[in-house]
Amino acid sequence: MRRCTICLFAMLLVLLCVVPLFAQPGVAWNTTFGGPDGDWCWGIGSRQTVDGGFIMIGSTESEGAGEPTDILLVRADEDGTELWSATFGRPGQWEEGVSVLPDGDGGYTVCGFIDMEDPVSDSLVFIRTDANGVELSRVTHSAVGGYNEFNGAKRTSDGGIIAVGELDDYFFLLRLDGDLEILWWETFGGDGIDDDGFDVIELSSGGFAGVGYNRSSSANEDQDFWLIVVDGNGALQWDATYGDGNEQEASVVLETTDGGFLIGGDAADAEGNAYAWLVRTESEGTVIWDHTFPGGGAGIWDIFSLYEDDEGSLYIGIVAVPEDLEQADELLYKLDSGGNEVWSTTYGGDRTDLGAFVPTGDGGFALLGATNSWGFGDMDFWLLKTEPLTSVGEGGLTDALPAGFSVIDAYPNPFNSTVRLPFSLHRAGGVEVMVYDILGRRVATLLRGALAAGRHEAVWSADGLAAGTYLVRLSLDGKTVASRRVSYVK
Repeated sequence: MRRCTICLFAMLLVLLCVVPLFAQPGVAWNTTFGGPDGDWCWGIGSRQTVDGGFIMIGSTESEGAGEPTDILLVRADEDGTELWSATFGRPGQWEEGVSVLPDGDGGYTVCGFIDMEDPVSDSLVFIRTDANGVELSRVTHSAVGGYNEFNGAKRTSDGGIIAVGELDDYFFLLRLDGDLEILWWETFGGDGIDDDGFDVIELSSGGFAGVGYNRSSSANEDQDFWLIVVDGNGALQWDATYGDGNEQEASVVLETTDGGFLIGGDAADAEGNAYAWLVRTESEGTVIWDHTFPGGGAGIWDIFSLYEDDEGSLYIGIVAVPEDLEQADELLYKLDSGGNEVWSTTYGGDRTDLGAFVPTGDGGFALLGATNSWGFGDMDFWLLKTEPLTSVGEGGLTDALPAGFSVIDAYPNPFNSTVRLPFSLHRAGGVEVMVYDILGRRVATLLRGALAAGRHEAVWSADGLAAGTYLVRLSLDGKTVASRRVSYVK
């Protein structure tokens, strides 16, 4: 179970590998949020906001309705200064925050889990808030008589939510509409043998891909990476397992620019030695290459972050737990498109530090998670901002060269007339923002010209067009660097 595995992440030790031709990003600033007791943010469900700030989600024992835990939401600006925090919980319930998703009206949907003493009463909770974290409404969903474990959620292109987790030893995918009502809830595997799902993404071609682990299809009940691809209605299209007879558990999945998949997670060999494992596949699941990050002992090494830049380089964030379980740090690796290591670096103090990386608009990363190396309490929310990535030429360090990430967002989404499209450029260049319909026909050119690196915005009015889903593409110097699906409703 991931919940048991996560408990081990309260400690780590890490190795630093330096490749002399490249300079890894240093720390720009480092801050914490929390009270005197335990405040835990796993980082995977937290994110950067369109204004350059951050929204973080987790659980707290320091504040709220009382023990055991409540959901904690923290909003910070682009410099890490807290703007507000909010808790969600009721006495006697163990409530954990899983993911926070921006809404089209400036508010948020808080996705969490209510863990009761009686496991058949466990439920998934979805809470709508305003822009300041004030609760507006909540919806709970639970399979009758079933044990639920909620591990992740993402916003879908139609304004709904896709969620992933475990239901009574089955891997589940749950799709909600924009009103948080169930469209479908599908399970895979099971048969009395433990299977679980940890991450899910919407695919550019439609449908969804989820990853986790599979035991039920193994003759020896070995635990393998499991990739499941479904259509928009939850019907299984195909699935694949990846393993070598050891214990593997997939934590995150990324659709690569060539239409394939990058799958990362944790593993252990027959002697119990931990390593992180990365697998790259073609679009139909055939393995292209795999890469092992050796942990060097009986701890836990798990991949929490996967990103690909517009040059095909890969960035891998790893939580590393050593055998002595007395320290925890975060590793950031850069790989080339063939899976070869370019550089790695470590972030953390002398105690427990864990989380997930997200790329930022200035070409660096933010690390969102939890720490007791710094801060006030037993554990605190942790937010670290790196400097932009740089490279070393013959004359020494260049000016700050970006990580290669450009992003575009949409607000509101779905929309009924006009949609704002804020975007960040990782470098200056010739920019185009185009809109295409589902047949691939260009229906609008929103922007064309030279822009500086940083944050910008385009606006699109869809009046006169048919309602439906459209794709907005951001191109830099003739190459598509980011895209966003938007839904036009009348």
